[in-house]
Amino acid sequence: MSICWYCEINVANPGSSKKVSLYKKGGVTATRRVITKHYQTIDVTIPGCRMCKESYDRISRFTAAAVTISFLAGVLAALLMDSLNPGYFGLAEIFTGIMVFALGIFIGRLLIKKVPVQFLKGKDPIKYPEIAEKLASGWTDYKP
Repeated sequence: MSICWYCEINVANPGSSKKVSLYKKGGVTATRRVITKHYQTIDVTIPGCRMCKESYDRISRFTAAAVTISFLAGVLAALLMDSLNPGYFGLAEIFTGIMVFALGIFIGRLLIKKVPVQFLKGKDPIKYPEIAEKLASGWTDYKP
């Protein structure tokens, strides 16, 4: 029985654990027309509990909603600016849209900091001991 790495309190649940794939360059083979890169792949499972997974999923949905709403508000602001001067869509309209979008993202980040979740307190999966050890020995979390 393992403990959730994120909260360090609850018992880990296999359905709530996170799988991270790591890659290491294995070599290259070349023929006349094709160069093939070979990789070693390993999967590391980070133990997680249901409560932390639900919190993480909630934050992911909130972030997606904040970005979408901010983008739409930026577009609406640009269109409203354009309606003040019809027929000319210029830098003022674009700047207004970008500023409204940035303001929405800023407010979203402020709100999300109020959520008491371990994912936002330095529990980046890359810092999981087994993953950190593999990264230090030449593995990557992307195909090189």
